[in-house]
Amino acid sequence: MDIGRSCKRGARGNPLARAPASGHARPSTFARARALRAAGTLAYGQNQYEQAIDLHKQALGLFEHLGDKRRAGLALNNLGNVARRRPRISIGGQS
Repeated sequence: MDIGRSCKRGARGNPLARAPASGHARPSTFARARALRAAGTLAYGQNQYEQAIDLHKQALGLFEHLGDKRRAGLALNNLGNVARRRPRISIGGQS
């Protein structure tokens, strides 16, 4: 990334600059979906697989609601990563 170019973009390129000043403002659906996805990724990195699944499913639902197919696909990919990594549950002596 060209730092000079990103600095010229100013507030438009910085999500924190666009954040509401009041802590009581409700975040946009898009911002909430991104936060859920980030929290799911963090939970995944900490081996908290059930929490990661829940967070990524919530993010997926919001991205689908928004019609954002690319980010919905990324959320599905994240769910696949969790499913692949989490331990299998043994049922009746089978794994």
